[in-house]
Amino acid sequence: MAAGAAPEDAARRLGAELRALQQRSGRTLRDLETRVRISDSSLSRYFRGSTVPPWSTVRDLCRALGADPIAYRTLWEAADRSRPETPPPPEPREPSQPAVPPAPRAQIGRALA
Repeated sequence: MAAGAAPEDAARRLGAELRALQQRSGRTLRDLETRVRISDSSLSRYFRGSTVPPWSTVRDLCRALGADPIAYRTLWEAADRSRPETPPPPEPREPSQPAVPPAPRAQIGRALA
């Protein structure tokens, strides 16, 4: 990635390359959805570069479109490195006890009587 380039540029570049490959192949998103078993909405996000697909998806797309996946590996690695790290899920908390207000003193005496 070029110095000073925004991190999302790598994802957009990968997306543009995959989109160009798809357009050159003449295959539709619906056709790829069936062949690669990925929703057309996911494919659209990948091709826009708004989401970085897993390597296995890039590999399967390349194969379905008649391209060598290795030619796209460097692009994918740059895009994958540019993804913001997802924070770990919050640790589970101890189940809290339901708050039961104490009974007024007057009622305690009546209950015992």
